[in-house]
Amino acid sequence: MRKYKVIFCFLDKNGFVERNKHGEVYYSRLIQAYNKGEAIDKLREQEKFLVEPEIVAVQEVKNECVRDV
Repeated sequence: MRKYKVIFCFLDKNGFVERNKHGEVYYSRLIQAYNKGEAIDKLREQEKFLVEPEIVAVQEVKNECVRDV
């Protein structure tokens, strides 16, 4: 298994990137998976999003801790 950083955001009804109350636009989670597709699937499983996020990027990482959920 490898570690992946999945970077995602949410879009408003007009298609613009939403900001949260802290002004953050993009979010990231570290996921342990066999490939990028599985990393995205695991993110969706773990977070149980009410609104489907836009996946911006999936990057393999070497020396970061995987977040336990």
